[in-house]
Amino acid sequence: MIAFDDKYANHLGHPWIAFLWVNGQTLKWSISQPKQELRRNALMERIARINVDFLQVQKLGCSAKTWMETKITRKIKRVESGALQGANILKECEDQERLIDRYLPLQCEEVPHVLVHNDLCGNNIIVNEKTELQCVIDLGQAEMLPIPLAAVYPPFLTHDPTQEGQEINWAARDTETMQRDRAFYLGCIRELALAKGGLVEEYYTNLARQDEIDKYWWFVAVSSITMHKAMAACNWKPPVKYQ
Repeated sequence: MIAFDDKYANHLGHPWIAFLWVNGQTLKWSISQPKQELRRNALMERIARINVDFLQVQKLGCSAKTWMETKITRKIKRVESGALQGANILKECEDQERLIDRYLPLQCEEVPHVLVHNDLCGNNIIVNEKTELQCVIDLGQAEMLPIPLAAVYPPFLTHDPTQEGQEINWAARDTETMQRDRAFYLGCIRELALAKGGLVEEYYTNLARQDEIDKYWWFVAVSSITMHKAMAACNWKPPVKYQ
C-alpha cells in the first residue's frame, strides 16, 4: 500500500487506496503447494504484515457487540417476514444471538473500526514463480469492522467445510499442515503486536483466542445462509480436530 485517504474531501471526491501495479500469477495454496516450508512461511509473513498495515485505515463506529446485534436482528426480521425460510431458522438465529456475550466484549459506544480486505483468497494474492508475494488485489468486498470482528485468518488458513449431499464435512482442511501454518501466521501477528502495540496488540489478542475457530464461523454465519446452516447443524461448534 502506497497511500490512502478515507475521506471524501480530496481531489477525487471519494475515499481511495493506492497500490503498486505488478505482474505475476494467482496464489495456489494447498497441503503440497508451495512445497518448500520456507516459501510458505515467507508468504504468510507478508500477508500478516499487509493485514496489519490495513489497520492504519480507521474510523470511529459502533461496538462489535452492537454491530453483531444489528446484523442478527436484521436476519430475524427477514425470517419473520418470510424472506428467509427454514424449519428451525428462527430458533437458530436466537441461538446465534445468545452467543454474543461469549464472543464479544463490552466496549464503549464508539470504537475504532479498521479496514478488512475480506477476500484474501488465492485469486486475490499475486505471486511470482517462486511464490514470492507481489501484491494483493480486489478490495471489492473490503469493509470497516471493529477489531474483535476484524481479527481473522486469511481465507487460505480457514477450515471451510464442504457439503456432501446433505452432510457437512469439516475434515477437508482440518489437517496438521493447516494447524502448523496457522500457528506460524499467528506468530507473525504476535511479533508485529509486540513491536507496534496499540490496536495491533488488540488484533493479536482476538486472533489468539482458544475459541477463535468457533467465533470466526459464528461471525461468518451472520451474513452467509450456507454457513448458518452448517453452524446450526453442529450446534455452533465446528468439529475441528486440529485447533
